Amino acid sequence: MKTKRFVMAFSLVLLVACVTAPPATPLEWTAIDVATEASAVQSVSLALTSAGAPRIAYVTADGYARYAYCESGCADPAHWSLVTLAAASSVSGGEVSLALGPDDKPRVLIPTTSNPAEFMYMYCTGDCSVISGWTAPVSVACPGYSYVGQRGLALDIHGNPRTSCSSYEDLGDYYLLYLASCNEECGNVAHWRFDIAASFHGYPEMLVPVAVSVNNVSRTVDQPRLSYFAGDPRCCRHLGYAHCEDDCGNESSWDHLPVSPRWGGPVPRENMKLTVSGVPRFVTSGWDGELEYIACTDASCAVTTSVVFENKLPGPLALTKTDAPRLLVDDQQGHIQYGACDTGCEDQANWHFEETVIDPGSITAASMALDASDLPTVAYSNGNTLRYAYGLKPSGWGTASVAGLQSGGSKDLLNCFLALIGPLAMVLVWRTWKGEK
Repeated sequence: MKTKRFVMAFSLVLLVACVTAPPATPLEWTAIDVATEASAVQSVSLALTSAGAPRIAYVTADGYARYAYCESGCADPAHWSLVTLAAASSVSGGEVSLALGPDDKPRVLIPTTSNPAEFMYMYCTGDCSVISGWTAPVSVACPGYSYVGQRGLALDIHGNPRTSCSSYEDLGDYYLLYLASCNEECGNVAHWRFDIAASFHGYPEMLVPVAVSVNNVSRTVDQPRLSYFAGDPRCCRHLGYAHCEDDCGNESSWDHLPVSPRWGGPVPRENMKLTVSGVPRFVTSGWDGELEYIACTDASCAVTTSVVFENKLPGPLALTKTDAPRLLVDDQQGHIQYGACDTGCEDQANWHFEETVIDPGSITAASMALDASDLPTVAYSNGNTLRYAYGLKPSGWGTASVAGLQSGGSKDLLNCFLALIGPLAMVLVWRTWKGEK
């Protein structure tokens, strides 16, 4: 009798385990060539409109900045069009950054060759398919002697630009991290301002702001969050975070702190994202080629959880509507992988990595956005070619009657039963040998 009850209980546990947590089904990936240039595509930035239409800004090694767009049928290269934003004489091979305003019109930050402290900003005010619909690029310079790395762009609730830069101060070997902002007529350089967010001891090559995000959850408050990398000769190199809740023109209103000691390999510009409640998530890399994903428990980031993966280089980070992280990573074995986790993301076991069709070597020039179904779309460089890729759920995904059973579920279910039936058989043999009924 005891054995019969045991078998029934074990079978129920087995069934629940198999149908609620089947192996993840890989996405079906497609990639197309959007444009081919005379020189390498060096930097790429992707955003999706409210209707899910892709918009891409990119710069080339010979100094062009272009805007690529598609309205529908974007798997067909013929449906894509280009607008040249800036010519070779003014553009450097640094990082370009694109953001879409509340009206879905693009704003673009472009690296400039004239001075490392400068960037160009331009935005669309009319017909974005022609250059006459755009403002002329305005050159904006960070105060002092600036060292600029991967500069990001974010918009406030009204579509006004926010970015960051750093500068060297001779007195005391200080480096200052600035929030750069403009609230009206941003094609006029006089309307830009720079507010100090943090100051450090360090070296020029060790203070590299890489991302800026704005918490517009309330739709009424502009609360900037900056991600940066800093090196202090008295301490260490680290990933840092600066944030301000109110009166951000006052340096004393800002708080900044290290969130991870890891900084050693390439780090994407899109290394920080905010949850729907404005709490940061980060990705960074270490000296030994490891990837770290970091989640803060609140906007102050005083308490964090993290997970580390060996032999993976991070690409761009994105968050779903439920704040679940999605990553592109280079597995350092010739593959670009798509990583996903839905819950318990401080545990490696809750992450799934799958291969994509995205070309090896492109991870440092890639940008990712999630569509309305939280599926990935990616723009990236493949040498002289700008490519666009997207992942779709296979036919039948999510249609099974048992929650979580995906396409190919019958095979997954069989494999799950086979994996668990062994322990059951061994227990039954043992209990029979012991003479239990």
